[in-house]
Amino acid sequence: MADLTKKIVVLGLPADGTSLPTEHERLIAEADLLVGGTRHLERFREFKGETCAIKRDIESVLDAIGKARDAGKTVLVLATGDPLWFGIGTTLIRRFGREAVTVHPAVASPQVALARLGLSMDHAIVLSRHKETETDLGLLRYFAVGVVLTAGKDGPSQIAEDLMKTIPVCSDWPGAVCQCLGTPDEAINRGILADFIGQSYLSPNLLVVQNPSPLDFTTPTADFGRPDAAFAHQNGLITHPEIRAVVLSKLELGRARVLWDVGAGSGAVGIEATCLNHGLSVHAVEKNSERVKQIAANQESFGAQNLTLHAGNMIEILPSLPRPDRIFIGGGGKDLPAFLPSLFEALLPGGIVVAATITLESFQVFSRFIQDRSLPAEVIQLQVTRMTPLADYHKMTPDNPITLFKIRKGERV
Repeated sequence: MADLTKKIVVLGLPADGTSLPTEHERLIAEADLLVGGTRHLERFREFKGETCAIKRDIESVLDAIGKARDAGKTVLVLATGDPLWFGIGTTLIRRFGREAVTVHPAVASPQVALARLGLSMDHAIVLSRHKETETDLGLLRYFAVGVVLTAGKDGPSQIAEDLMKTIPVCSDWPGAVCQCLGTPDEAINRGILADFIGQSYLSPNLLVVQNPSPLDFTTPTADFGRPDAAFAHQNGLITHPEIRAVVLSKLELGRARVLWDVGAGSGAVGIEATCLNHGLSVHAVEKNSERVKQIAANQESFGAQNLTLHAGNMIEILPSLPRPDRIFIGGGGKDLPAFLPSLFEALLPGGIVVAATITLESFQVFSRFIQDRSLPAEVIQLQVTRMTPLADYHKMTPDNPITLFKIRKGERV
């Protein structure tokens, strides 16, 4: 019968290369099964018991750990630094439960990297590019120091390239690539982010980024439905504040990561979306050159660093954009029937499209689209009526009615 009192021990190895405490050396020596990455096991090649290397197929490793534990064996898992900081400790607890796992953390690589660089962790954020815990690079807008843990093809070069797409102003931010920390091969390359693109580095490594002008999470920018006068716009070509407020609510922006603002006009919807969700990356697409200038002016006025402006035709620009989980379509004109299917195909599963139509032709395009694909849609028509002067009196004057379509990908009639 299995000894269910035995716990899985997860032991963090100091990322600065310092020696293990005697007690931790004893735990390793007494284990029946030693689990770890190839470089971890190489460090303890004198170990006499059974070993299991952690590779890409993590499920088979977890199965081996569970089988050994059920057989009453003592299992010790090696990790670097803090196993609960983007580490295997979290995976083991998720699989076997908190009561089954004991974690002994050590100094972690982000701490070592910042210590080497003389940077404080007080206002730092640590992100990971490991698939299981991948976090949004856009968060680096809001912190003076960021550490990005690399993974496979997502090395410093690729991360720097992705970051410059997410935050275009960051190309000249200072940074450093820290390689093989705590080993004889330790090396630190300093420069600006643009310097790291196309370069190769020793593994393991991580990227440190310094943001000279971090945005403030607490800035009171959660207002929305701002008056038209707050935005530069052309001949009333703007989603008016009352309609904009409803559009933003229908987009459900709380957990959104990437929004496409198609036919952006003045950019009002996309800019207010950036104010509501600081981690959101907005890509505003507009082909009219005068409106492109207005979006740029509005972006500067609002300090919307997480908005990227794309001037040109949506069909041509679409392949270069990151896949969205939200799309707002405020324009498109005669090209709308041509690119609407491609927009919906690019939308991530579970994502939301909200479209505002004013002409009968656009209304018919969306009606046919949802009918041909048997897509359930929320369709509402809004009309705002405003008080306007009439000689010495006042009257209520209606704006043009707007029909909104809301479609969630993955749903079917």
